[in-house]
Amino acid sequence: MILPIIFSLLAALFALVFLDARRTLPYVYCNAMISAWEGKMLSPKKIAELSEMDLEGIVSSLSGTDFEGLALGEIDKVEEEIRERCATRYREICSNLPKKDRKFFELLLERFEVYNLKAALTSIHLGQPARFIPSPLSSRERLQLLSQAKSVEALADFLKGTEYETVLCESLEEYKRRGLFPLLWRLDSCYYRRLWREAQRQRKSVKELVGVEVDMVNLRILLRLKREGVPPEEIKKLLIMPSYLLPDHLLEQMVSAEDFQAALQMLSDTPYGEVIARVSPQIQASGSLLPLEREMEEGPLRLCKWYSSSDFFSLAPAVGFFYLKEAELRNLRVLLRLRTEGVQPAECRELLVSHEV
Repeated sequence: MILPIIFSLLAALFALVFLDARRTLPYVYCNAMISAWEGKMLSPKKIAELSEMDLEGIVSSLSGTDFEGLALGEIDKVEEEIRERCATRYREICSNLPKKDRKFFELLLERFEVYNLKAALTSIHLGQPARFIPSPLSSRERLQLLSQAKSVEALADFLKGTEYETVLCESLEEYKRRGLFPLLWRLDSCYYRRLWREAQRQRKSVKELVGVEVDMVNLRILLRLKREGVPPEEIKKLLIMPSYLLPDHLLEQMVSAEDFQAALQMLSDTPYGEVIARVSPQIQASGSLLPLEREMEEGPLRLCKWYSSSDFFSLAPAVGFFYLKEAELRNLRVLLRLRTEGVQPAECRELLVSHEV
């Protein structure tokens, strides 16, 4: 009597092991590859060393990283090559991720498409050539076609069937009345709403990584526009609601706050209250939101490092790598630009972000 029970338990155990193996094995190669790439990233210590160097010294000190062998030249060309190497990494991740996760990762990468769309709009508005960046999702030929649009209406036709076409068509009258910037904000909001909607269907780790970014985007939009005196009803249209750790009622109160400082103080009882308390004196002294944005970017980067190892058999390492890689790219661009312009190392370091505590 007891033997059938034992065999049934063993069969159930083997079935569970088999099902778990089916779920986790597709991630083994991809995430092992990502772990190796993370090991080649510029450490905070290395970034600090680079901040003391000139352009030639920075480029020659990148051996062992993804940016080894960069050719010296015009800074714009160097930046384009750096971005192209990052885009190559993202394409490799896409091609190795399990099919069910590839769609979400491609949505994460869609921000580069939005950037280039905004570059095309800016080009149309100013009558100047567009400055596109390499995209993991688009060929140079597609960007060339995008650059041929000579009006917002033509650009909307190019995007036919997408949510971005709807945004352009619905915002056309406002664009004619108020100019370019409201339209650019609306495109960003459209993208992040889509990203957040899909992220909420993912594992807790991915939802948290994207959710913190959504909170950061909401605060950036709200505080910047509040400081510029934009009417509350216009600010509210651009927010991604519901947000992650910021309740809807709090965002609405911040939108209706008397001024920028009052809105900032309302964050004191949120999970971001400690950050606000730490950077408030700097914001008041400089009038800039950069200290807050830097602090809010560093917290999620530490979270990315944590999930890379603690949730290895999932999409989390790929999403975390993306955010870490973009931070590395930003740091390197800041150093290349500012050191070329002769900005002092200490001033450069104030604009860098780090994933270390």
